[in-house]
Formats: sequence, structure tokens, C-alpha cells
Amino acid sequence: MNFGSIQKVVEIPLPISNQTVEIDCDQLGTAGETLNMFGSEIIDMKYWIHFALFYNVIRESPEEAVSILERGLLSPGSIEERCKCLNLLASTYFKMYKAPKYQANVDQKNHFLVQATEKFNEASQLNPQNLISLVGKGLIYLAKKDPVQANREFSNALRISPNFIPALFGLARIQYSHKSFKDALATYQRIVRLNPFMIHPDPRIGIGLCLNKLNRFNEAVQAFDRAIAMNPNSVPANILLATIEFDIAKQLDPYKDVTDEERLANYCAGMERVELALNIDPTKSSALILLAHGFYLREEMDFSLEALRRAEKYADSRFMQSETHYQLARAYHFIEEYDKAFYHYYHAIDINENHTSARYGYGQMLIRNGYYEEARDEFEKLWVLNVKNLDVTTVLCVLNAHIGFNDSDQSVKQKALNDFDRISKAFIEDKYKNPDISTVKAWFFEQKKNPVKALASLKKAKELYERLHRPVPFELLNKMGNMAFKAKFYDEAIEHYSEALKIIEELPEKGGYRGLTVCYNKGRANEAAHKTEQARNIYKKIIDHSPEFVLARLRLAAIEDKLKNHHKVDEIIHEVLDLDEENMEVKKIHALYQLRRGDFQTPRNFLHSLAEKNDLVAITALGSLYLIKARLIKQEQEKPQREAYYKRAVELFQRALNLNPRNIWAANGITVALAETGRMQEANEGFWKILQNCPKPEFNINYAHTCALLGDYGNAIRFYEVASKKYQHRDYQIMEWIARVYYIIGKERKNLESLETALDWTQRALRLKPDHKIALHNLALLQQTRAQLIRDAKLGQSKVGVTAPITAASPNISLSELKKVIAWAQWSTKTFEEILKEEYKKVMFDRDLVKNRVAFGNSMIGSFEKKKKELEVIEEQKEAERTERKRVEEENRRIEEQRIAEEAILEEERRKRAAEEDRVRNERLQEYAAMQKILYAREEKSKRRRYSSDEDDRGMSSKKSRRGFNL
Repeated sequence: MNFGSIQKVVEIPLPISNQTVEIDCDQLGTAGETLNMFGSEIIDMKYWIHFALFYNVIRESPEEAVSILERGLLSPGSIEERCKCLNLLASTYFKMYKAPKYQANVDQKNHFLVQATEKFNEASQLNPQNLISLVGKGLIYLAKKDPVQANREFSNALRISPNFIPALFGLARIQYSHKSFKDALATYQRIVRLNPFMIHPDPRIGIGLCLNKLNRFNEAVQAFDRAIAMNPNSVPANILLATIEFDIAKQLDPYKDVTDEERLANYCAGMERVELALNIDPTKSSALILLAHGFYLREEMDFSLEALRRAEKYADSRFMQSETHYQLARAYHFIEEYDKAFYHYYHAIDINENHTSARYGYGQMLIRNGYYEEARDEFEKLWVLNVKNLDVTTVLCVLNAHIGFNDSDQSVKQKALNDFDRISKAFIEDKYKNPDISTVKAWFFEQKKNPVKALASLKKAKELYERLHRPVPFELLNKMGNMAFKAKFYDEAIEHYSEALKIIEELPEKGGYRGLTVCYNKGRANEAAHKTEQARNIYKKIIDHSPEFVLARLRLAAIEDKLKNHHKVDEIIHEVLDLDEENMEVKKIHALYQLRRGDFQTPRNFLHSLAEKNDLVAITALGSLYLIKARLIKQEQEKPQREAYYKRAVELFQRALNLNPRNIWAANGITVALAETGRMQEANEGFWKILQNCPKPEFNINYAHTCALLGDYGNAIRFYEVASKKYQHRDYQIMEWIARVYYIIGKERKNLESLETALDWTQRALRLKPDHKIALHNLALLQQTRAQLIRDAKLGQSKVGVTAPITAASPNISLSELKKVIAWAQWSTKTFEEILKEEYKKVMFDRDLVKNRVAFGNSMIGSFEKKKKELEVIEEQKEAERTERKRVEEENRRIEEQRIAEEAILEEERRKRAAEEDRVRNERLQEYAAMQKILYAREEKSKRRRYSSDEDDRGMSSKKSRRGFNL
């Protein structure tokens, strides 16, 4: 009887005992027992190989097969058998190297790989032409990620035997990994032609994968169908066909024109394929992952997680372990269990650092937890891994904007801007259709406490959903409502929540708890918009639907408290405590309500009772209560009581720290106590340490306070401004503290510029809270101090009398500037006078000090007025000088103008006389010319007459001559 090609019963000759034994492999014990059974007998190597195959294949125990083969190598055998034994040992080591149970132990894995390499090399030395050794070494090189050397080994094998199918499989695998899909396809087709009935492994699977990569989807499906026809139990073919069905159901690019009905049909077909694969092999991790993916598409997350937990148990390779962790992370991400998602994303990358989808998800988790630097590193790694799509580019540029725009390195800013340009262009050209990117941008704006820009980004995401004719998720609308709420656009927030609720109404069970959350958010928006009755009705509706929804009850209590319906508040709180009598948070809230009513004793008892149960918040709150009580004691005779309260506060804070060393508020309380008891340097160092661990605005402020008190004004201003920026410059109190530091600098250093800056910050604070009397008082004080500084700096002690001569030295201040200073002094004095009036008595000022300010202001105004008169005299003298100079200049100008005018008249007369002379001269010349013309004419006439007479005389003489010739 055979097990495949392994014979069950073998007869083995024993040379030493000169016997032959018959061994039934089924009856063999462990490898150690088998080795002991033969003892020192020398049996041929081929029998050890037979036993090793049995242990490896039938028993599925490669470790025992290794022990048998190691013993076999010590036995006699031909070169061919020794080569076979070495190849089998190397293959077994390689199998153990890939086995899931050894994946966690890197050293052991490496040991197996080294042993496999050595044994294949030994086999090659015995027979360099051995095809199995060559192919084995090629697989080793592939495991070492050296495809060049692997290709050399496969090529050597094919030179010896061109049709050696294992070598062809190795070659096709390399071609596929190098994305030479046409060459890989040709190689797989060659294998099919060489062995048309081969199904383990099935080359048709490779053909289908190559066709899929070449976008020949229909032919790929035919190849997988053919694989199933050849082997109905082909798990890989069923899984790959299911993958294609799911891809069509998701309407990926190659299947753009698929209808909803067709997608549903494809989804169902995919699930049937997966179930068929799992019926064949229930432990196939890839099938389980695909099953989970199918449930994920239907948002059936409980089933998806159950399938993934099974996949995690049966994952048979590092790749499948990594993929299982990724799919688990994705599922937990979807149901908003972010800690678990974070954990599985991390482990997916830890197993396979090139898992790009896991890196993307891990980066999202880092962003969510506020680790922006680490997130940027992750997305830069994705960029290095050639995941240069617009999703990664967008997140990277937003991270760079978030982290680097305050960097002095301009290249960082420019890179972010260039990336943004690329994304914007892609949106404009309609090349990029991922609404999630706008959601990511909104997340960053939210982190930067800019809800207006976050809302704008979410609106773009909604527009993109609508352009793509995709349903807008109610989660997006809810987020839009949240951002509108944070931006204080309460009516708009109500609209977004209402739209989200319309979608939720169509969901199974109306969205469950998430639907109630949106409804609660709408109630909060109505409450903030002072639509109290609408908010109250919404909360009551939630309570009627889900009595255990505590938040709605607490908001209803808050409304009643605001309306002074204290009995209603107590009633609601007791209802909540009836549901959960151990709800400490509600008890704390109840204590706060009682404190607000002026009941200090009862809340203290509440806090003490909670503190006895080691409630961290209660202990910290009690510490703060004692701190406040110590601070309120001002009388010197009660100093021991004040010190006792400080001591008790510190004890409570220390107790809180013992319970949780990371309780930053308790650490802050101790440091505040140090500051208030005068140990300022220690407090400063303590606040700095707190600030390093938790850069909240409150701790920036505390550190700045101590810096100011220690005279470190530069750091005080810097950290106040950091806190102000974090509150978007909407906190008037911080502005007053900044102004106070600049005021101190101005006073100490006689620096007018610092006082001007203090004035600016105080005015900004007053604009935020116009009815804030302390800011008004501070503004008056600053104006008075500025006037005083100018008086001391520019007026000096010199006196200029009213009768001082014009040549007296001028002061360093102009009259116009002095008038401004007087106006400041008058305004400040008038403000101090107003503060002393009856309506300001509620403000806690030192009235005597304010009276002194009024007296000082009046005194200063008097000196200013005197100086003003002196300057006015000087100005009058200067004005008289200017007037006289102007009169002299005007007179000189008039004389000069008169001289110029007279000269002009004389010149005009000279011009006229010359012109007349020229005219007379011209007339005479003309007369002379005319006379000459007449004389010339007469002379010519006379000449002509004389000429004519001469001609007549000559003519008659000629005639006489001619007549004489004729005779």
C-alpha cells in the first residue's frame, strides 16, 4: 500500500545482524525512537530518505525529517542518493524557514536558511548538473531577494534541461515580479503545453494573473475557470475569481459601466466562491481574508472581524500575517475603535514594512493622535515606496503645511505649496475624485483650531460626492455640523445635522447609537443658538428613545439650571443616578451645580467621598479647592491658616500624582502652590517641565507668569503670545498679561516703544470685551504713564518764562505733540474719575490708589498746561518771526516784480523805437529802389531808341549795296 509515491511497508536488510526487517511506517514512533530502533545498524541511505519523506509528508513533521536525514547522510549510498538526501534536507530546511510557527524567531529562521543554502551547495558540488539543486538555490536567492542570482540558477537548469518545469516556474515568477507580464505569460503557457494536465502547482493560475495585469480581464477569468475545470478543488482559482467578482462589485475602473443589480450579483458570486474555497480548506487564510473583505463591503463588521480572527489563527506566511493585521486594522478603523486599529496597522507594517495600505492607515492613526512629525515620516516612506498618488501627496503637503510653514527653511514651504498646486490642478482638471482628501484637509484645519476652513474643506468633499453621483455619508454631514458648531454658525450646523438625520432615517435601526449622536448634536446646536425649547424637545425625544443616553439628560439638566429650575436639575440628576448610582462623573457634575448655587459644603463632601475611592479627578479638584481657599486669605494674622491650606492642597496633588504620575493637572497644582508661596524659581522650572510634556495654553500662561515675576520679560512675552495664538487671539485676559509685561518694561527702562506696544495689546483686549473695567483702568494707567515718560524725557526740568526772548532754546517736544500728550493725560484722568463713581464700585480697585492717580494726573496736566503756554509764547514769537520774514520777502518780491515790470516797459519802448526806425529805413529803401527802377527803365528805353535808329541807318546802307550788285 502506498501513500501517494511513498510506500507504506518496506523491507530493510540489516548487515550487522544479518537480518531483514519489515517496517510498517504507520507503526513508527518519533524520529528519536526510530533512530534508537536501528541503533548502530548500518542501513542504506535510500531507506533513511524513505523514512524522512514519511515524516515530512505524511506526519507533516519537518523537524523529525531533518533528524532522519542528518543520520542518513552518515550512511552508505551512491552519489545520486547522497545528492538526493542533501536536496531533500535542504528543501526541508527551506520549508521550515517558511513555516508560520517560526516567523517570530528571526535567528532561527536565518539558521534554517543558512542550512538550506549549505545543503544545496553541497549537492551542487557532488553534481553540478543536478536540476533540483539548481532550482533549490534559485528559490533560496528569491527568499534573499536576489532575483538576479535566482535567474542565473534557473537559467543554468534550463540550459541543461530546457523543459524542466520547476525551473520554468521559477523563471515565470521572476518575470512576473519584474512586471514583465508578457514574458511571464509566455512561460506559463509553455508549461501548460509541456504538461497539459498539471494542477499542482497549476500554471493556469499564473496565466490568469498575467492576463489580469495586462488588462485582459475576460481572458483572465477564462484561465481561472479552466483551472477549476481541471481541478474543482482549486482553492487559489476560486479565491482569485472571488477577488475579481468583488472588484466588479466595488465598480473599479475596468468595470465602470456596471449597474447596481450587476454589482450585487457579482458580490453574491464572489461570496459563493469564497465559501466554496473554505469548504475545500477551512484553514485557508487567504480565503478567510477575502470572506472578511466581502463582509466589509456590506459593512457587516461583526462577521468580518470573526473571519479575520480565524485568518489570523491560520495565517501560514508572513505575507498573510501582515495582510490579516491590515484587514483587522481596517475593520476596527471603520467602527472607530482607533486604538485597536492603531495596534493592527503597526503590526502589519512590523511584519511587512512594504505594505503600503497598512502604512497609509498607520499614518492616518498617527494624524488622529496628533503625532504629525511621525505621520509625515510614514507618508514620506510611502513616497519612497513609489506610492506617489495624489492621496499621499495631499496628506504630505498638508502635514508639511502644518509642521513646516513656520520653518525658516523656504524649501519646506515651497514643497508644500507645489504639492498643493498639483492637487488643485488635478481637481480642476477633474482627474482626481477622492472626497476623502478634503476630509483629511478638514481634519488638519480642525487640529489647527480653524473650523471655518475645515468646514470649507468638508463642503468640497460633499460637492465631490454629488459630482460623482455618490451618496453623501451622514458622517460627513455630521462632521460639517460639528465644524459649523465650532465656528459658531449654529443655524448652519442645525441644517447639516438635519440633512444627516434624513439619511439616517433610511438606515437600518436608524443608524443606532450613531443616529442618536447626530440627534444629540442637533440639540446642542439648537441650545447654542438659544433655541432652548427646540433643544429641550430633542433631548426629551432622545431620552424617550434611549433612557440610558446620559448626555441628553445632562444637557437637559444644564438647560434647567440656566433657567434657574434647580428642583428640575436635581430631579434629572437623581434620575441619572437611579440608572447608574455609581456614576462618579454625574456626581461630580451635581457637585458643580451645587457650587454654582453657593453651596460649598455639600460639594466638598461629594468630592471627599469620591476622593476616598481614589477618584483621580476628585482628588485633583479637592487640591484645587484648598488652593483657592488659601489664595482667598489675605490677612496677615491668618497666615498660618493659609499655609495649612497650601500644605493640604499640595498633599492632595501629590496623592493624585502617586495614583497617576502623568496627571499633569496635579503637577501643575503643586507648581502653582510653589509660585504662590514665593518659591518662584522652583515654580518656573516646574512649569517648564510641565510645558515640555504638555504644551497646553494654560501651562504656557503659568510659565509666562513666573518668567514675568523673575524679570525674564522676553520669555514671558513669547509664551503669552504662544497661548494667545492658540486661542486665536480671542482671549482678552492673555492680552492684558502681555500688555502688563510691556508696561513693566516701559516703566523700568523708560521705553516709550514698549508702552506703545502695551497700549496696543490693552486696546485689543478692550475691543474683545468693551465693558471690561479693569482693561479700561489699565488703558488709562498706560496713557498716564506714557504722558509721564514723555514729560520726563522731552520736557526736562528747565523753565521757560512767558517773557522769554524769542532766541530762547526750544524744548524737545513740539506744541502739537504736547497737545496730544495733554489729551492722553486728560482722558486717563477723566477715566480714573469715572472709575471712582458709584457705578464702578462693583469693580475691585484700590480706590485710594485711583484717587492718587487722579491727583497725579491733574498735577501733570497742570505742568503740561504751563509748558503749553510756554510753548505757545515761543510759537507766537516764532510765528511773528515767520510773519515778518514773510512780509519782508513779500515786499522784496513786490519791488523785484515792479523793477522787472519797469524794465519790461522800457524794453518795450526800445523795441518799438527800433521797429519804427526799421520801418522808416525800409520805406526809404523801398523808395530808393523804386526810383532806381524808374531810372533804370528810362535808361533802357533810351538805349533801345538809340539802337533802333542805328539799325535803320544800317538797313538803308545795305539795300543800296544789294541794288548795286544786281546791276
